Amino acid sequence: MSRHIEKVKPVDEKYNAIMAGINPRTATAMATIKHRERGRIRRRLNAAKFESIRSGDSTAYIQAGVDEIMKILGV
Repeated sequence: MSRHIEKVKPVDEKYNAIMAGINPRTATAMATIKHRERGRIRRRLNAAKFESIRSGDSTAYIQAGVDEIMKILGV
């Protein structure tokens, strides 16, 4: 979970530590991590959807969906 260096806040370090397994204490932090991951997936899919609508070709949207599924499966 890396962000741009200038945007890293102390709260991000807390979530990074939990993600690394250093301090898995709160369910809220774990829920936040999952929420951020889902947000990143949605952002990538929405960008591909916009590009597909703009170009009139749905290949980019389909490929983005396949890429996200492969990332989830770890392939």
